Amino acid sequence: MTKPLLALFISTILLTSCSTTKTQFGETVIENTADTSLSKQAILKIKSLDNDIFDSATFVGKEQIEIKYRLFKPNQLKTKEKYPLVVIYHSSGRPVGTDNKSQLGILQKLFASPDIQNKYPAYV
Repeated sequence: MTKPLLALFISTILLTSCSTTKTQFGETVIENTADTSLSKQAILKIKSLDNDIFDSATFVGKEQIEIKYRLFKPNQLKTKEKYPLVVIYHSSGRPVGTDNKSQLGILQKLFASPDIQNKYPAYV
């Protein structure tokens, strides 16, 4: 009689511990709300950032192939402080173009936005 009770006790503990794994690993469930106007406003705010906050430059390698790129530098650089570099590949987030302007999509601008840069300064 004690073996079945022990088995029931162990299986209950295992089932209980497995049901809370989402919390243990840091997953967060976001409830789906019907009002998406705040999200749309945040996206429009990010998209409205001016492309000129990114420096425009060109790299030419040994084979004389020209590669255009953009670089955002953090506003408040501190001497002897190291900052991460966020690399975003062409067409990440779906912006497409060849003029070195239209490629700057929401992903690049998100990392360069003042809200993110104040918390996590980085080169983008």
